Amino acid sequence: RNPAHAESHYNLGVMCAVLKDEAAAEAAYRQALTVDGRHAGAAAGLASVCEARNQLEEAGHWLAIAMQQDPLDAVANLTQAQLDFRAGLYAQAVTRLQDLLQRPLSAVNRSLALGRLGMSYDRLGKYAQAFEAFMQAKQALREHWKPAPEDQLYGLSAASRMQKQFATLAGDTPPSVTAAQTAEPVFLVGFPRSGTTLLDQ
Repeated sequence: RNPAHAESHYNLGVMCAVLKDEAAAEAAYRQALTVDGRHAGAAAGLASVCEARNQLEEAGHWLAIAMQQDPLDAVANLTQAQLDFRAGLYAQAVTRLQDLLQRPLSAVNRSLALGRLGMSYDRLGKYAQAFEAFMQAKQALREHWKPAPEDQLYGLSAASRMQKQFATLAGDTPPSVTAAQTAEPVFLVGFPRSGTTLLDQ
């Protein structure tokens, strides 16, 4: 109804990004900026897409526009922190992320900020702080995506179906393989930089 409504193009870009359709998100952000070249959200979203594609110079261009229009934009600050990290400016990234985490954020953005904070602490050799940040990042996502007991991907009914499927698969396993399976499987999980690779080796 109104092709010149920049906010609609921006919101379409956000939804495409959530659905992991990077090309469609980029197109929508660019259209929003064609309509309104000072749209902070669209500029920040496009900067994020460019950073993910290693188009760092263009990412910096759109970030400058986003930050000029809205210095508190969460996506712009997350992307700038990522660029700082990639440039080896770990202390600068920590400061930016700590400031960002003082403000209200969505659960996903909070988790991203905490994860990037953990990576920056890790590069600075502050391993205890890094582990704490990783733990908080995982907790934020866990609370956000907490599944209901039933009818969810990792609900009890899904676990029951998987258990039945495993039994069916075991019946189709050749005897030589079955005889070799004398122990329960072991799953190695953990935060980044917590020692899972060493444990596996």
